Amino acid sequence: MTLSGCGGDSGDTVANNGNCFINSGIDMPTTDYTWDTQDHNISLGGLAPTPGGIYSSNCPGDPGYTITWNNTGTGESGNGGAWTSKRFGLFGSYCHTEWRADYIPIALGDNSITVTISDANGCTGNDSILIRRSVDTTPPTITSTLPAGGDKNVPANSWIYAYFSEQMDGSTVTTDTFMVMDHNNIRLNGTVNYYCCLSGSWAVFKPTDTLSPSEPYTTVITTGAKDRNGNNGLANDYTWNFTTIP
Repeated sequence: MTLSGCGGDSGDTVANNGNCFINSGIDMPTTDYTWDTQDHNISLGGLAPTPGGIYSSNCPGDPGYTITWNNTGTGESGNGGAWTSKRFGLFGSYCHTEWRADYIPIALGDNSITVTISDANGCTGNDSILIRRSVDTTPPTITSTLPAGGDKNVPANSWIYAYFSEQMDGSTVTTDTFMVMDHNNIRLNGTVNYYCCLSGSWAVFKPTDTLSPSEPYTTVITTGAKDRNGNNGLANDYTWNFTTIP
């Protein structure tokens, strides 16, 4: 995909009947013209020529681009940003310019989003992508736990971990939905923290007090823990047991 406009790197700006074109476009999340998702929002991005060329002395810095987007699916519009950074390659340092427009809301069905880049000279270019959003009907699952179910030699200073099959709505993963009980079915005091996303999706129960020795504990994550779009909770409460070391 190619954005047209004025200004840019040497070799990236082409004159045509008094006009010029910036060889740039939407590269994230795809270089294709369509993208299917179940998310409520989307982030778009791409590369752009560096004003003054890749060996300009003006980097890192602001390339002077204005980034705007419009989504016909929701009727909304907004702004993005662009920046130039210095990078290092085989032949020394060079300038690298990219742009992003984050958290663009998308509606169910088709969303035709157009991104427009303008430079300081008033020249503009644009590129479009069709984002198709469908409804997520698959409930999340617990893929593993630590301690594992049935463990009998768990240190008394342990935290309890649960790993999910997908990104969750962190506001629904709390001490109300992630609970640890002793052998009398009394809930432990503690805190729950949710983490994601590059290395997975997981929650941690951190007991306020050290666990008792030789004590059986039961952990429950309820159906109130929902996925990131809030459409689905766990299909059933997930329960596992472990016992601390003597």
